[in-house]
Parts: sequence; C-alpha cells; structure tokens
Amino acid sequence: MRRGIAMSDETDPKANEGGAAGTPDGHPETAAGDATSAGKPSALSGLWSRLRGHVPLIAAVALAVAASGISVAVVLKAKRFEDLCHILQSAAQDPANLDYYAQANAKLIHAQTFEPGTLTVVYGAGFGAEWQTLRALEPLGVVNRSIPGQSTWQMVLRFETDVLDLEPRRLVLLLPAERPQLPAQQLLHARIMAEIAAEHGIQPLLATVPPVPAELDTIAGGFVGRIQMVNRGLCTLSAAQGWPLIDLHQELVGDDYFLGAQFCAERLWPNAQGYARVTELLNRTLVGAVASPLADGASAVDAAGNGREAASGVRLAER
Repeated sequence: MRRGIAMSDETDPKANEGGAAGTPDGHPETAAGDATSAGKPSALSGLWSRLRGHVPLIAAVALAVAASGISVAVVLKAKRFEDLCHILQSAAQDPANLDYYAQANAKLIHAQTFEPGTLTVVYGAGFGAEWQTLRALEPLGVVNRSIPGQSTWQMVLRFETDVLDLEPRRLVLLLPAERPQLPAQQLLHARIMAEIAAEHGIQPLLATVPPVPAELDTIAGGFVGRIQMVNRGLCTLSAAQGWPLIDLHQELVGDDYFLGAQFCAERLWPNAQGYARVTELLNRTLVGAVASPLADGASAVDAAGNGREAASGVRLAER
C-alpha cells in the first residue's frame, strides 16, 4: 500500500498537501517523473505511433526493395531467359526448326555456282554442329546441316528442306548421342532417312556415333551402352543395304569404349584434335584415297579458316 493512502486523519495537512501535490512521500521531483512516465509513451511506442499512419507507404517500400532484390538475379539471367523463351516459342511453332538453315539453303540453291548432284550434306545434331573443322572440306562440296540438341524425329521432319532440296550427291548421316532416345527408335529413323535419300538418287553414308568422355557418362548414365547398341545396328544396316559406313567411333574410342583421353575436352564432344581426326577420315572417304586435299600436309584445324585455298583443285571421288 502506498503511504499516502495509508496515512491517518491526524496527518499534518501540509504533509497531505505535499503528498497530494507531489508524491505520497512529499517529493515533488518524483511526482513529476511519475507524471511524465504516465502521460508520455515510451520511445518505441512513440515511434510506432508516428509510423502507424504510414503503414501503406512502408509496405510499398518493402515490396519495392524485395522486388529490386529479385530483379538483380533476373537481370543477370535475362539474356539467357529471353533465349530460352525464344527457343520454346520457336519449338512450339516450328518443332523441327526448319528456319535454322532456311536463308543458307536459299543462298546456296540460288548461287550461280550451284550444281545439283555435287554436294555432300553432313546431317546430324550436336556432334555435327560442333564440327568446325568440317569447313576445311567445303572445296569438296561438303555442307553442314546439323542442329544442336535435336533428336532423330526432328531430323526426319526437316529432311526434305535441309537435304532433299539441296539435291546432294551424298548424305553423311550422324545420329545424335546427347538425346536419351531408344536405340531402336534411332535406328528406325536412320533407315527411313537413308531409304528416302536412296530413292532420290542420293548415296547414304552411315556414320557411327562417336564415344563420350567417361566422366560425363557417369553423370548422365547409360551413354556407352546406348551408343554401342546404335552402332551395332548401324553396322548391320550398312551390311544389309550396302550403304558405306564411316566409323567415327573407332577413330576416337579409348579405354572401356569411352572417348580417348587425348581427345577429351570440358564438354560432351571431342577437342580440336579429335575433330581434326574425323575430318581426315571423312576426307579420305569422300575422295576415295589416302591423299588429303589439305595442302602440304596441313592439318584440318589449321585449314578450317582457309580450307578453300588449301584444298583447291580437288574433286569429289567418282561414284
């Protein structure tokens, strides 16, 4: 109980007056402090009372800050996201990506030097798309019509525009290794494309699927087994139909059916040395001789940028 309440009636009136005006103890300073604490809010409550009327503004600022934090990551990946959206939109409108070589095909067909029955079309997916040293064989009439990431059914869909319309003499068929397709499905599509080519007077050349690095097979799983099944099927198809076989796999294989260590790069496909090796193999196949069209024994890597000058005067082997 506070002393001011417990005081008797005999208490000095002045003391009562002091207690009433100040504190029960008669100390005015303490009374003033109690009055202040009772009449004024604390620092936190005062801050809240001042900010309470601005809650919508504060919320908007917080959302803006959060949004700006998210947009930083979005901006960093904006180009990649736009590219992905473009790819998805294109895939929905054009599943086989027929526009990929549309301009190049039109330019080639309408060129004054174009002659039907003289080209060799290398037709594939990722491996072919990365085959930069193939440019060294352009003087032999070799054109590359490979699109990265495609499956064999996409290759079938664009076969007319990217192969038949060019009226080539030969077709080098490269089945994709990077897509998880069933070997039987890939072999069926390979046979369909090869038979269509043969019906149009185009000689099919079946290329075996090249090996992949061991570490990538560990991550993805099942590459080696699937590649071996496809290549056995291609060998059987080649023997049954009399279509030539270009054994890219044998040129690049190392231990345990993986890509040879000397040909490995930091990706699925071979390095420049590996591609130069298969370029020489294709060259020997096309000219039907060991002699290389590359001048003075220059490598396919060195001649990739100026293969036309290095290989001038070399003709395709007679069929």
